[in-house]
Amino acid sequence: MWQGFTIALREGIALYNDGDYNGAIRRLSSADMKSGNPRERLSAAKYTAFSYCVSGRQALCRETFDAAVDRYRQAQQVHERCADDWNAAIASANIAEILLDQGRLDDAEPLAAEALRVWRATTPSDIGFGAALMGRICARRGRFDEAFALLEEAKLAYAAMDESVELVAVELAVAEALYAAVAEVLAYVFQLRAFNQGGGKYPDRPTKLAVPPELDPHNPASQKKPDSNNGATP
Repeated sequence: MWQGFTIALREGIALYNDGDYNGAIRRLSSADMKSGNPRERLSAAKYTAFSYCVSGRQALCRETFDAAVDRYRQAQQVHERCADDWNAAIASANIAEILLDQGRLDDAEPLAAEALRVWRATTPSDIGFGAALMGRICARRGRFDEAFALLEEAKLAYAAMDESVELVAVELAVAEALYAAVAEVLAYVFQLRAFNQGGGKYPDRPTKLAVPPELDPHNPASQKKPDSNNGATP
């Protein structure tokens, strides 16, 4: 049953990526989608909601997101009453990811931060997901120095567990953060150009645009090491 859920989820996501939103909704709502772990169920709910959103059915989009949040809030409350910090953190992180996808960053951040705090203290195997989630939130809020540090923490955690698929997801999150940083700089450049041409308010200069060490040409970490076989120098 579990394997059937995973196959159905992949097929539903493929239909979404191909632009067949009605097909994705049908596949993600089919009978073999009744099992699965919390992460997979969350993915199914998210892609169902996204399918409603991009096909113009905003009310159903909100209902699907709200239903997922309500389900995880109920789970979070049960786990908290039972002093089950780990499962409560899982529920909190799932809620935070949904809120992040909705752009509700003020609501998402404290939930993600608490989940990461619990996992750092108790469950190293979950740090990768928690750090990546917090990194994405920080990037969306323009706190790029924090974002890159958290995403690097996530990469190290996943690498230690040999989680190649999750590493790819983190790399995509790093690319997203870099894109946001570049967009902020370009916005400043265009605003500065407009000021020079027409006056008005001088634009605020972007701050805290941290660059990953391996991408900074002035940082030694970005320099290639000599090849011991041929004696080449950087």
